[in-house]
Amino acid sequence: AMKKLLIGGAVVLTLAVVIIGPQAFYHVEKAFAWARNEVEDSVPVEYRLEQAEEMIQDLGPEIDDCRKRVAEEEVELDYLEAEIARLGTTLEHDEDALRARNASLKAGREVFAVAGRSYSKRDMQHRVRLAFERFKQKRSLLTTKQRQHDVQTQAVSAARRKLDATIAKQQNLELMVEELRAQLLETQALRAQADRFEFDDSKLSEIEDILYKAKKDLDVTQKLLSQRQPADLD
Repeated sequence: AMKKLLIGGAVVLTLAVVIIGPQAFYHVEKAFAWARNEVEDSVPVEYRLEQAEEMIQDLGPEIDDCRKRVAEEEVELDYLEAEIARLGTTLEHDEDALRARNASLKAGREVFAVAGRSYSKRDMQHRVRLAFERFKQKRSLLTTKQRQHDVQTQAVSAARRKLDATIAKQQNLELMVEELRAQLLETQALRAQADRFEFDDSKLSEIEDILYKAKKDLDVTQKLLSQRQPADLD
């Protein structure tokens, strides 16, 4: 019944922990506090150590889920960086093309050849205006994605730091379990050693009491003899 109660407590904790955080570890550390405070009582300590171990194991799936989400976000960030790089390259190419067409228009030409087709100056001016509008849209999109990248980078970095700290704390708690188990075994060994050499000293007390009474009787007799007159001794 006790084991079922402990397991039930660990399950409730796991369901309560949606995102790994200090609150989850608070309950685990509480179990260690109980164990340390009652290290002389081997049975409760054993149960509490089992409870702590089960709670640590229950944190495992939550940590794995966080690890997966962080990895997914890091991959998304890599894809976003690649997209920003491609968009930046496209903008550089478009800007060069716009500069070249503007230079051609300023040169005073009346007919322009583009990709095997001929365009009047008016048509070319219209095409340049459209190209410039698309360029501005792409530049705005690049700015938006760069801001998104900055925000996402901060979020992923914070999540990674939190995950690493959580894993480190989990490992530290596992070491604490091993430490307390070693302490428990040591305590049990010392207790067993003490029990081996335990001696019932009640008989010693009984002997001391007999000798005390004998001495008392002798003292009384001696005192009576010392108080008698010499004539009484004849």
